[in-house]
Amino acid sequence: NREDEALKYYPLAIANAANEQAMKAMRANYLNALLAQAERTTDKAKRDANIVEAEKLIKEMLWSQDLYFGDAINGKAHICILKNDVKGAQLLIDDYLEMLNKIHEQLREQDPALLRISPLPKCRYLLGSLLYRLAEEQIAKAGGKVTKNDPNGKLVLDYLLGERDPKTKKRNNQGALHHCVNVFMNYPESESAEGAIKIVDGVTEILDKQFATKISVKANDETRAKVRRQKFINADMLFDSNKFDEALVAYQAILDAEKGAYTLDM
Repeated sequence: NREDEALKYYPLAIANAANEQAMKAMRANYLNALLAQAERTTDKAKRDANIVEAEKLIKEMLWSQDLYFGDAINGKAHICILKNDVKGAQLLIDDYLEMLNKIHEQLREQDPALLRISPLPKCRYLLGSLLYRLAEEQIAKAGGKVTKNDPNGKLVLDYLLGERDPKTKKRNNQGALHHCVNVFMNYPESESAEGAIKIVDGVTEILDKQFATKISVKANDETRAKVRRQKFINADMLFDSNKFDEALVAYQAILDAEKGAYTLDM
């Protein structure tokens, strides 16, 4: 298909990029495209070849602790999931937390406005998104209904809340809920905050409908205001770039979202 054909042209585009920044952006796009195809294909040889190529790109990207460092970590997490190593994916944030924090603080010192694209919250959000999607897929495979006592239900809870320690029986807090609450509570200025809130809503709905368990997460007024302000900043940037149709969609989405209040309790 067209996506598969497009993969052939990424190496050429990377080699002929106008500058280093353009090269890095294209390399990150190539990584995401490789992993998307690896997830989509039923051809094991093609899937394995894509993973090998993706791992080469990740190795290159990890040398530079810049805005694309988070893409490399997310790529590693995606590969873990493709290899059915969900625990490995969940623990990656902790493994690289020191470096992600360092980049975050460098951006803060350079210009606080750059925190909207910090790789730290982006990395947490994308990992949370992957885990949330796995939970949804597991529920679908089970015919739309799971319980905490069946194998499918246990997997769903591991994806959403983190795996249990075999000794203490406590969850490791590395599931979709933990990562996404962390994003919008601690990094409301991030462009990932709005998406993180939606995933938290989705997790609470699954826990309620599938497991009759109610949780609530409260974002204070200041946090909500920061998330709302960032949505307007993103829409304004589209408008200032003369992307008027996309800006209109972004502004309308803000207005539509505010027709209902977002409230969660924990």
